[in-house]
Amino acid sequence: MKKKSWPKIIFKIVYSLGKLCIFAFLLVFALIICMQRFSDNSISFLNYRLFSVITGSMAPVYEIGDVLLCETVEIEDLKIGDDISYVGDDGTYKNKVITHRIIKIEEDEDGEPLFYTKGIATKTIDPVVRKEQIFGKITKNVTFLSALYKFISKPSGFYIAIFVPLIVLISSEIVISMVEKKTNKKEKRSGGSIGTGSLNVGEDNIRRIEELQKEIKKAQLELEIKKMQMEIEEKKNNK
Repeated sequence: MKKKSWPKIIFKIVYSLGKLCIFAFLLVFALIICMQRFSDNSISFLNYRLFSVITGSMAPVYEIGDVLLCETVEIEDLKIGDDISYVGDDGTYKNKVITHRIIKIEEDEDGEPLFYTKGIATKTIDPVVRKEQIFGKITKNVTFLSALYKFISKPSGFYIAIFVPLIVLISSEIVISMVEKKTNKKEKRSGGSIGTGSLNVGEDNIRRIEELQKEIKKAQLELEIKKMQMEIEEKKNNK
């Protein structure tokens, strides 16, 4: 029985888990980014969206390239000092995603809330923001994703972060499959020689049995002949 190689088994498990984690991370990150861009941020993932900072209007709290986590919240829960992401609908802000801080909240004639926002590093106040424009409240600056986003924003960084891991994974899969094929061939060869040996041993036993049977028959014949000769001699003596 073939013994289990525990180091190989552990390596395969660790390798498979690592590969799964890398693929899952790249897939989720790519899906979220694509979902946000192609759906115009209309779709949230478990009530969360990711937004990247492209201007310095919120410096030094948020720098250019930071990835912010925006949570969908009840409008009534928003208060002065909260940072929100919304889509502009007036002037230079139209159809753009803006992330600024609430500095004042009022109500219109119908009792609907009106939000006044501005960037930390800017002096001008944004056009009035209504509740239907708001995506949600910024809850966190995702440090790891921010660093990754800034890195892959550069052509060299994108190549290293996306293509290199994929090439490494694909190459390792090819190498592992080649090694496994060679191992399987060796096992088949060794198994084949053992089987042939067993077959030869069986044939030799059969031949020996047949030879023994012939010798036994020969011995029986000789005994019969001697017995007949003894009977003939006894008859002669009796006469």
